[in-house]
Amino acid sequence: MTKKALFLLVALVAAAYATTCWDLKKAYRNNSCCGQSTTKSATFDDLDLTCGDLRSSYTGSSCCSADLTQDATLNIQTCAPTFHTGNLALLLAIGSSCDDVAVGFDPTAGVSCENADGSDSMFELNPGATALEQIQKDCAVPSNLVAWGYPNAAACEVDNQANYLADSEGTCPAIATDPGATCYVDRDRVQLNLKAVCPEKCGAPCGHAPTVDIDAVAQAWGQPNCAALQADRGFCEADSTSMANAMLTNWFCGETCRGGAPYDECKFLNHPQLTALVKMRNGCAVPSNLQAWGYQSAAACEVEEANYLVNSEGNCDAGVNQCYVDDDLQRYGSTQANQCPLTSAQANRRNYRGGRADRKVQRGRADRKVQAKWSMVQGSRSTKIALGT
Repeated sequence: MTKKALFLLVALVAAAYATTCWDLKKAYRNNSCCGQSTTKSATFDDLDLTCGDLRSSYTGSSCCSADLTQDATLNIQTCAPTFHTGNLALLLAIGSSCDDVAVGFDPTAGVSCENADGSDSMFELNPGATALEQIQKDCAVPSNLVAWGYPNAAACEVDNQANYLADSEGTCPAIATDPGATCYVDRDRVQLNLKAVCPEKCGAPCGHAPTVDIDAVAQAWGQPNCAALQADRGFCEADSTSMANAMLTNWFCGETCRGGAPYDECKFLNHPQLTALVKMRNGCAVPSNLQAWGYQSAAACEVEEANYLVNSEGNCDAGVNQCYVDDDLQRYGSTQANQCPLTSAQANRRNYRGGRADRKVQRGRADRKVQAKWSMVQGSRSTKIALGT
C-alpha cells in the first residue's frame, strides 16, 4: 500500500450500499445535482448524503461506460472527527487561497478542485528535475548570470557542474569555501492536493494531510528528508520565521512534525507574521514601497510607520482608518480557523482592520512576496543561499 493510500484510508469513513448505475443516475437527476456544488444536500431512498457522494459513486462504479442495469456501490463518505472540514490558509504559500479555487473543473480558472476528467486537482509545487536540469534552467535566466557574475550560460553551467553539483553524499566542492552554499541535488516531484487543503470549497467531506513524511519537500531547502529539514531550519515550529514554510513543512512532514497526528491550523493563529509590527517592517523592506511612500531608507520608513501601528483601543496616531492591525488566518482563506478557540485579543483583531493595513499588507501584496519565495526555493542557487539567512 502506498503512503498516499494509507492516509486516505485513515481520513475517510465510508458507508457502502449495493445499488445499480441507473438508480445512482436517477437520484443525481432527481436531486438537481447537475451543475451544482458537490456539497449540495441530496437523498437516496431514506439516506442523507451529498451530490458529491452520488457523483463519486457513479464514476467509482464505472457506470459512465457501462449498461445502466449494472450493479453499483453507493459510498457515503463522512469525515473522521480528527480531520479538518474547513478550508486552510496553506495556499498562501503559492500566492493564492481557497477562495480562488474553482469548484469542480473550470478551464477559465487558475486552479480548480478537479481536473477535466473528475480526478483530484494536484498543484505542482515542484515538477521534479535532475540536478543537471536545474543547473541548465538556472543558467538560462539572464538575471542569474548577472547576479552570479557569468558572461554566458555555457560558463555558468561549467562552473556550477564543477562546484555546486552534489555527489552521492549530498555535498559539493563549493561547501569547502562557503559552508552556507547549497548543492544541486536531484529533486522529486511534490504535489499539493487542492481538495485536501480546501475541502469545504471543493465539497469533500474532509481534508487530510499526509500522516507520513513526504521527504521530497525537504529537497527544496537542500535537505535529504523531513528530519534533516527540521534539524537544520526548525520549520516544524509554528512560530518559525516564514509562516508559509512552516505550513508546508507541517503539511508534508506528517511524521517528523506531527507524529502522524492531524494537521492543526490552530497552531498558526499567533504566528508573528500576522502581527501589525512584523507587517509594517515587511512593508518597509520592499524597495518599491519605499519609493511609493517617499522614504529614503527602511530605517526611516520604520520610524515614521510606527505611527500607524494599532494600539489596544484599535486606534493609532494617524487615525483609526489608517492603522496597521494584527491579522488572522481568515484573511488567507481559512475557514478552519473559525473552529479554533480564540483568545479575547485574537477575537478583537477582527474589529480593527484599518485602511492602511488593508492597502499595504493585505493578502494580495503579502502573497506575491510569499509566492516569489516559494518559486525561488525550487532550485535557484541564489535563492537557496538567500533562504539560509
